[in-house]
Amino acid sequence: MPTLLPPFDPRPAFVALLLLASPAAALQQGTEGGSGGGKPAAVSDEERATMETADKVNPSVVSITPVWEEFDSGAKRDSTGEGSGVIIDPEGHILTNYHVAGRAKKLVVTLWTKEKIGADLVGGDAYTDIAVIKLRLDELKGTSLTWASMGDSDQVQVGQSVLALGSPGGLKHTATKGIVSSNDRFFSGEFRLPSGERTGAFNTWIQTDASLNPGNSGGPLVNNRGEVIGINSRKSGEGLGFAVPINVARDVAEQIMKNGKVTRSWCGLELQALEDFADFFSVKADEGILVSSVVSDSPADRAGIRTGDVLVEWGGKPVKARFTAEVPAVRKLMADTPPGAEVEVRLLREGKEQRVKFAVQELEAELGDEFDCEEWRCTVRGMTRYLALDRKLPTTAGVLVLGTVEGGPASRSKLDFGDVILKFDGQPIATLEEFKTKYKACIEAKKPAVRLTVARGKAQNIVLLENDFGRE
Repeated sequence: MPTLLPPFDPRPAFVALLLLASPAAALQQGTEGGSGGGKPAAVSDEERATMETADKVNPSVVSITPVWEEFDSGAKRDSTGEGSGVIIDPEGHILTNYHVAGRAKKLVVTLWTKEKIGADLVGGDAYTDIAVIKLRLDELKGTSLTWASMGDSDQVQVGQSVLALGSPGGLKHTATKGIVSSNDRFFSGEFRLPSGERTGAFNTWIQTDASLNPGNSGGPLVNNRGEVIGINSRKSGEGLGFAVPINVARDVAEQIMKNGKVTRSWCGLELQALEDFADFFSVKADEGILVSSVVSDSPADRAGIRTGDVLVEWGGKPVKARFTAEVPAVRKLMADTPPGAEVEVRLLREGKEQRVKFAVQELEAELGDEFDCEEWRCTVRGMTRYLALDRKLPTTAGVLVLGTVEGGPASRSKLDFGDVILKFDGQPIATLEEFKTKYKACIEAKKPAVRLTVARGKAQNIVLLENDFGRE
């Protein structure tokens, strides 16, 4: 399973690991200043093409220093790192990874000229690990922007030469060369970002052997014409790097810049490639996709679709996934249906054709909003359908405990990460807003103690939380 390319972490422990890789020589050679100096006359055509590509794209490549909030012993603390990005238009929009900038509270961008300016998050999409940020152009001091040209990732061929540009290990404007190893790589199973959100459900990946390391995240993968064909995102060992195809990234970016977010639909179907099951389900090898599960009380469930059905048509369009690499395209077709629209589905059940209709609903964010309970010294998050399914809970009621500070009221009451608070003094909690209202009323009234009903695993427990002002 591939791992993300985390933004380079400049804290001492990580620097020590970096020094073990001996980047000191590169630092002494002035790698931050670009290629520098004149090019030697005796170079091959291939070398000259590589140099010209780097010279063309590097001025549009930026280093991004995000500041996030993360939990440490139950308390929120600022954390930082360094990732990469690429300017895509004269307005200063930058493409990067969601896991670099999508949840950042502050962003500082270093341009090709070494000038540092602030940037703001326009929006992000965890499902594709893409985010768009925008430079604060009013902070720009006489520097003109350069933006990259976009290529067509549908035309990418295995074996073609590519450059990966970015700031691995904080070494700005580094270029590594390789080839496209695969233009249609798919990862089965769930892959999660550091935030816990799933990614990769709606797209395949470009695989390259160009060296990618922490700090390359969000930087461009470019062809020998200097066109961006992917956004570097993850790796799985030496020579196994993966980029989000630029056609996917561009579609996501356009939606974010227009609407501030990406809107998708959901119907409650989990899908699986037929592969060896075609004969078992009495369907043609190149027809349909297998329904592996149906979420309870979802639109598909209420319409009567069952696990083991073979979906062969969605909204009048034939669908098929004989192999796992074809599954994301079917998911995307379904997700691109406008929320609220009624869809007719043709399916096969035990060899017999059936047709059903249902209205799809909007795919919600996997993670709810967070809320700091300062007096209790803990943080909670609103429940979502995804969190409820992940914890095998029957409803989305309640709030999820993200962490507690040792010695605080929440910690003393034995609240812990993963607990779901269902009731507040015997009153059910349906949403985060309801919890916040009850919590604030409790604090304002200076109640000495609160009785909480908490779901922990398959059991429910009663927790007595004593406030600090009740101990005075």
